[in-house]
Amino acid sequence: MSELVGGGSQYTDEQRKQAIVDYAIKGNISHVAKTMNIPRKTVSDWLRQDWAVDLIAEIRHQNQDQHISQYHELTRRSLELALEGVDQLQGKDLSAGDIKALVVTGATATDKARLLQSTSHTEQASQVIADIANTLTEVGKVAAKEYARLREKREASTIDVTPNPGATDT
Repeated sequence: MSELVGGGSQYTDEQRKQAIVDYAIKGNISHVAKTMNIPRKTVSDWLRQDWAVDLIAEIRHQNQDQHISQYHELTRRSLELALEGVDQLQGKDLSAGDIKALVVTGATATDKARLLQSTSHTEQASQVIADIANTLTEVGKVAAKEYARLREKREASTIDVTPNPGATDT
């Protein structure tokens, strides 16, 4: 007899758990139903059961620290490239738009990590998020200054300073 549902079901508890685990990881009921050859409605019904909700929460909690770590690494790499790009703008290796994209990537990763952090209670993870936010703020300031400098330089180079041939000095 099943520990999860009443008797008479054609699916084992292991099949039910595997379907919920697959859903928690992939987030797609139709995919889970198709790959496990279980009706979509059955998987959907299982997802509303307390045991499935608890299992999903447990899986997400287990993966949370890994995701925060991955977002931290993405942020670190993006901001590192952005800083290098600011240093190399003179050599045209990265455009101001490229640097902006890297800073946006870093900001997005920081936001994702903060969302995960809102359900986490570890002080170490809180410090990591704070460090990322501080680094992002500093990179944003540097990128903004460099962008303004490049804009001024571009505007200065487009100003026509040649005298008007039809004008006369009086």
